[in-house]
This record gives sequence, structure tokens and C-alpha cells, in this order.
Amino acid sequence: MRLSLQILSQPKDLTAISEPWYELSELSHSATPFQTPEWCLPWWNHFGSGTLSVLSFVNAGKLLGLAPFFTRNEENQRTVQAIGTGNTDYLDILTHPDHEKEILAGVSNFLRENPKKWDLCDFQEIRPDAVTANLELPTSQISRVTQSICPVVPLARTWEELRMVWSSGHFTKVMKYRRRLERQGNVQYEAVCAQNFETLFDTIIQLHQRQWQEQEMALSAGIFSDPQSIAFHKEVARGFLKSGALRLYTLTLNGIRIAAIYGFVHRKRAYYYISGFDPLYASFSPGTLIIVHAMEEALKEGLVEFDFLRGQEPYKYRWGAQDRPNYRISCKLRRN
Repeated sequence: MRLSLQILSQPKDLTAISEPWYELSELSHSATPFQTPEWCLPWWNHFGSGTLSVLSFVNAGKLLGLAPFFTRNEENQRTVQAIGTGNTDYLDILTHPDHEKEILAGVSNFLRENPKKWDLCDFQEIRPDAVTANLELPTSQISRVTQSICPVVPLARTWEELRMVWSSGHFTKVMKYRRRLERQGNVQYEAVCAQNFETLFDTIIQLHQRQWQEQEMALSAGIFSDPQSIAFHKEVARGFLKSGALRLYTLTLNGIRIAAIYGFVHRKRAYYYISGFDPLYASFSPGTLIIVHAMEEALKEGLVEFDFLRGQEPYKYRWGAQDRPNYRISCKLRRN
């Protein structure tokens, strides 16, 4: 099949294809929320630098592949990376499932035929099943190393089956925390919608930062520590709310929001991005209870995974999480 390659170099070009881009992300077998326009467009708006070089593969007017690349020029080295590099948990190329080989060949050919446009390809946070993992790079100077670890919980069909994979005694503790909190008064959970978006988004910011500042993490900054990150995530969250992918829940005790969790759902998988709780209520373990609630909702939706994303924090393994690696794949162009 004959594919037409279009190089998109302006943000308005990406915005113009946002609808078919989203449709492609629903088809590409290894896509995550981080390859959708709802994530990538705000990322470029708030963090992007260098030159956009997005490869768009089209046939008969239909978008069949998208390599969301940009080129960063630092210290006289031109580096090709994927939009989102740095603060994004998964990066990848999008391909229609029936045309993956053709798209990969097209990306490889583009890199091979344009050696004057780049010195280094640096593809980060690549999952084992990612399309990019099968990309044939045009040089023998290739490096593939484990970059990070993502603990993932395979979701069972029922709540009873799921709790069997939790660490010893964890279910007992969860139930104890839940009963202890309920004895304090009225306990409620609230899910995000258009009407409460502003309130719940402000809540996750406040509770995450309050928890971050209270604990030993005070020497480093949380993800909501600067206006740029807040503006980025608010734009992302609004986009995911519109597409139905946003999962934002709060836990309330007697009318006071004491915990919140912020994540996404895409292609039958739940992605836990961040949570926060009020340290004043730490004895009730509201951080644990809000995760329990998110998992319960994921089970009701029939989702197959609960992905904790990057980081091997001990609490993730109490839920039965299994490690999955991300790779960093890079290649340097040999100059004569």
C-alpha cells in the first residue's frame, strides 16, 4: 500500500489532526494515554522546545501512523526525541494495527534518508510491547538499556480474586482503616464531572502538595510545585475529561476532602498518576483508601490492569504489583 508521508512542523498542524490522531491512539496496539493529543498537545504548548518534526503517514486521506518527533539542538548536537520526553511515563509511535510494518519502515527510511537533520535518536520510556521497540534504526551504534520500572497490578475479575494477590495482611489493614474512618462520621467518595472539575482539580493539587511538604520529600518539589506544571496538568485533565479518560476521585469525611487520586483510563487499563492526602488524617490511611476506591471503580469498568507508572515505591507492591521495565533506545549517527 502506498503511504504519503507528511512532516508536521507547526503546532497548528497537530491541532488540525487531533480527531484522527485520537482515533489512531484507540487502535494502535501499544498506545497509552500519553500518546493521545490530549497529552501531547499540552506538553508541547508548555514544555516543548526545538523543532517539531512529526511524521504523519496517510493513505486515501486516512491517518495510519504518527511518529510524534521533535528535534532538540544542544551543544551542536541535534537529537530526535518523542514529544513528552522527560516527564512522560510511556512514549511510542502510533500505528494502525494492519500497517505497523509499513509505518515502521517509513520512519526508518526517513531517518536513513535525512542524515543531515540529526545526530542522535534518543527514544525514552519505551515499553517492551511498544511499536518503537521494533524500529530498525539506521546505524550500528545502538544502545538499549533499562531506564525505569513500572509496577503494574493485573486486575482480576472480582474483588475477592483481586485481594488474593495483595501482600499478606494488606486486606485486613485496608478493612481496619475503612471501619476506623467510618466511625468518625459521614464518608463519601466523589468522581469528577464537568460541574465539579475545578473543585476536584484544586483539591488534588492542594492535598498532594500538603502531603509532599509534610513528609521527608520536602527537599524536592512535587509535580504541582510550579505554575507551569499546574497549567499543563489542568489542560491535560480538561482534555481527558472531555474524552472520558479522566479518573479523578476524592474522599470526604464530614464534608472535608481528605484524599484525592488523579489518573486516566485508556484501552481497558487504569493509569494511576498521582494522589494526595491531608496529613492531619494520616492515622486513617486515606491515601490507601483512595487507591482502594480507584481499584474498585476499575474493576466495575472491567479494566484489565492498574498501572502505577514509574517508580518502585514500596507501597505499590502491597497491592500485588509486578515490575515491567521501560527501555531507553538510542542510536548515534556515525559521521565520516
